[in-house]
Amino acid sequence: MTATRGSQLSVESTERLRKVFSESLGKDKHEISLHEFKKIVPCKDEFFVNRIFHIFDSDQSGYITLANFIETVDQFSSTDDDSKIEFLFNIYDINGEGVLEENNFREVIKACMKENGMDFDEGELTNLASALFMDGVKDGNETMTLDDFKEQLQRQDGLVEGLGIMINKWLVPPKPPKEKTILEKLSERLPQRYLSKDYWVNNKSFHFFIFVMLLINFILFIHRGFYFRNFSMLNGFTPNPFYLLSRACGRTLLFNSVLILLLVLRNTITLLRKFGLATILPLDNNIYLHKLVGVMIFLQASLHTIMHLCNFFINVQPNPVKFVQLTYKYWEDYYGAGIPLTLYNLPAGCEIATSSSPNFEYCLPGSVDVPDGVNPDYIYNNGSFLCQACREDGVPWTYADWIFTMQPHMFGLMHGIANPSGVALIIILTIMFVCSLPFVRRRGHFELFYFTHLLYHAYFVLLLVHAPEFWKWFIVVGLIWVVEVAYRILSSLFGNGKTVIKAGVILPSKVTNLIIDRPPGFNFSAGDWVFVKIPAVASSEWHPFTISSAPEVSGQFTLHIRGVGQWTNSLYKLFEKEYERQTTGEEREVSTFDRIQGTVRKKYQSVRYIVNNTIGSNDEDEDEDNFAKNLQVKSLEERSRERMEKRQEKLRRISREENDEILSRSLSKVRYLSMKVPKIVKYDSQESLISDKTDDSNDSGFQIVVHDESKSTLKQIGHQTRLEKPLEVYIDGPFGSPSSNIYRAEHAVLIGTGIGITPFASILQSIMHRYWEIKQSCPNCNYRWTNDMEASMFKLKKVDFFWINRDQKSFEWFVNLLSQLEIEQAENGGAMSRFLEMHMYVTSALQRTDMKAVALQLALDILHKKEERDLVTGLKARTNAGRPNWNKVFTKLREERKGQVTVFYCGNPMLARTLRYKCEEFGFKFRKEVF
Repeated sequence: MTATRGSQLSVESTERLRKVFSESLGKDKHEISLHEFKKIVPCKDEFFVNRIFHIFDSDQSGYITLANFIETVDQFSSTDDDSKIEFLFNIYDINGEGVLEENNFREVIKACMKENGMDFDEGELTNLASALFMDGVKDGNETMTLDDFKEQLQRQDGLVEGLGIMINKWLVPPKPPKEKTILEKLSERLPQRYLSKDYWVNNKSFHFFIFVMLLINFILFIHRGFYFRNFSMLNGFTPNPFYLLSRACGRTLLFNSVLILLLVLRNTITLLRKFGLATILPLDNNIYLHKLVGVMIFLQASLHTIMHLCNFFINVQPNPVKFVQLTYKYWEDYYGAGIPLTLYNLPAGCEIATSSSPNFEYCLPGSVDVPDGVNPDYIYNNGSFLCQACREDGVPWTYADWIFTMQPHMFGLMHGIANPSGVALIIILTIMFVCSLPFVRRRGHFELFYFTHLLYHAYFVLLLVHAPEFWKWFIVVGLIWVVEVAYRILSSLFGNGKTVIKAGVILPSKVTNLIIDRPPGFNFSAGDWVFVKIPAVASSEWHPFTISSAPEVSGQFTLHIRGVGQWTNSLYKLFEKEYERQTTGEEREVSTFDRIQGTVRKKYQSVRYIVNNTIGSNDEDEDEDNFAKNLQVKSLEERSRERMEKRQEKLRRISREENDEILSRSLSKVRYLSMKVPKIVKYDSQESLISDKTDDSNDSGFQIVVHDESKSTLKQIGHQTRLEKPLEVYIDGPFGSPSSNIYRAEHAVLIGTGIGITPFASILQSIMHRYWEIKQSCPNCNYRWTNDMEASMFKLKKVDFFWINRDQKSFEWFVNLLSQLEIEQAENGGAMSRFLEMHMYVTSALQRTDMKAVALQLALDILHKKEERDLVTGLKARTNAGRPNWNKVFTKLREERKGQVTVFYCGNPMLARTLRYKCEEFGFKFRKEVF
């Protein structure tokens, strides 16, 4: 079947097409083979390139001539709908019969799956092909004609118009770009966003902080430079640029060293967030500002060091006594009257001499001369100088003596300590700076960054020694820092930060889900994060992770950790190994001490259980005492605690009921809640360790659902492997994050990529629990409703949730949670459906207007309408192919008029930059998670 519509290609396009053909030919060849044609039409699956080649190879010779090439392109290069549909029909018509059968669609969809990076089993593939075929074929027919196919595509709004299969679009090379003028090139290079009003308005607190910080640095620098304006060099040149710059940088270093510590006082920043000060102070940018100040410190310290090294080489080491006398007033102001020269420790064989001393001849020439340019008000003894006389056996201090030792006994809090401590400081700073660069932190060497950053303890100790006045700057922030450190240490000593892992779930894409016993007093907000140390993985490494469960869930919290570095990969491998051990029933290696400890614990608990049940239960007097105690008037605090416990128990009961009901209804519908068993590693909790009973009631808390492709023998659901010793974990936190203030926003837009969804998983669960808490039910008909959704959400009026994943399997991480939210929306509607909207995107999938995706996406659309369930994720919401069009998305959000829009983002830094620009353009607030 061919098209006859006259010539569609221009002369210019024909010439460019000839060029493509010629470049694909070998030497002395006039025809293109299939292998050479693949270079022109790159595809992941050979189906499409083979079909297109077949259409071009009209005589079925296995080669395409230039004439055939241009003729076929010309036939189908029209932009009208018939040309697009006919070309697509010819590709799908595998047998060349002029009609399409269900098997045709099966083969096409299979190829589309590979092009789109998707994976469906044989049954799902059959359902997709059947849905697409039945949607287009006429009743009573067994095949689909071109007219049927055309009618089917035209029923889809905007599909044919946007179908990007015009041959001249992907075969004919585009016109060479027009040469840009100098002004156009300059305009592109200029940072246009910094010139816009929106940029400055949306970031006013951040810019004000930077302005104040730079202003203070500038004032300190100028003030110190002005103070040393009369400090001269050895040759009389005034001011001494080396000393002036070093001391001016030194003063700014004192301020910045305090500021950089202030920016990482995590508990203090978390407290400020709770008071709502994140809108006034740039708390969300504390890590960025910490990095910025760190760069400033390194540059200022480098300049400070270089200037001091130059000054000692040029001015101090050649004649230290004269140098001090030329700037004597400065040293007297610092050390006290008459003291500076007494501090100097003369080298062996050297002494202080006057012009009348017999050893004056051993002084260096010009030692007592006052050079021109020196301010006479700052010199020693009105110009009657002393000198250092070194006899034949005397040798002045070398440059190395001055820089690396304390032997000259001058400069610093402990005389002579300034230079050695300065060398140690710049070495520490260099190590910390280099090891904190992105190529170290983000390429699997986080441990190197973490341990070298611990050198900051030595940095502050040395700085107190190096700069005697630093304590005045450090005292307030240092006390806050000491309180924070003491709090964390005491919490650790009293066991507040120590807990155990109840279960671990092995998820796709090397993600480990940890279910952790919630320590006593561990209260967090949705979106908070913690530092975690697991001795079984590394005995001394702490790593930050966002809590992925809601604060309303009592007894436990969860973390989702993706394997991207050495520590996270070790954690994943640990649970893989433990899962295999539990699956095969192998004994865990336990030390002799742990074995004895476990046996003693069991015996002790067994005896205590017997005593409590045989003695305590028959004591009538004790029963009477207990009854009397219950009759006593309870304090206000006790009654308040009881009410809180009852409220928590009610919420837990509602949560369990909702979970059970939702799971029972959705188990047969959701794709990844099928009969596939998750890989779960379970451990005894601390409570079960002190009891000899096996409590299986907690199993309902582990409603973890995950797609598992493993063909190996798996554990049965509910089967647990009891261990004598649980897996210990240490928690430091929680600490606030930008998304912790979610309920202070009016219209919150949550955007996460990949595992960056974890803070928003916590937020979505929190929203669901708050919804359950205010939901009411009729005792007669079991009808449920809610009257005041917004009252429990504070200022929050609307939530839009965007999850962008590279592939479909990543949705498995939180599919259970998303399914629960959807069912609540569908069944209760009203406030919940208006309050929360979810949008899923798979970036590996092509848009449905792409030739290599149209069959798959159309089949998914048809199946979604038929079953009200998306085959990609198993959710009701249809998964979008490709990346979001942020202009369209943000325009729609603005048109909803639900209040000030705040975008919360966690994920890829490249997308963060794009979103930040778009938020500035649309006047939205932007908050990004940073660790």
